[in-house]
Amino acid sequence: MFHIKSLIPQFLKKKQIKKQIEAVGICKIADRILKEAFGSEDAKAVFFKNSTLQIKCSNSVLANEIQLRKERIRNEINEEVGKEIVKNILTKIG
Repeated sequence: MFHIKSLIPQFLKKKQIKKQIEAVGICKIADRILKEAFGSEDAKAVFFKNSTLQIKCSNSVLANEIQLRKERIRNEINEEVGKEIVKNILTKIG
């Protein structure tokens, strides 16, 4: 007899839901770090895919500031996750 708890990881892997859940978690961590760093919600993590995090910024000054600090932001996210998962950060104005 199988216990449902043993079937959940197989189901998540099969449906690639695990990657989507991981991406949401990375975006939430990034949003919190961005809010702490810049003191506002003018920058939001939009998506995470293929080791790249895209951040939407309200203006070009903020986008430039994020690019200047992207190594620190990337390191903070990776440290919190416990592995090097974010390798690149892109900004988008809009």
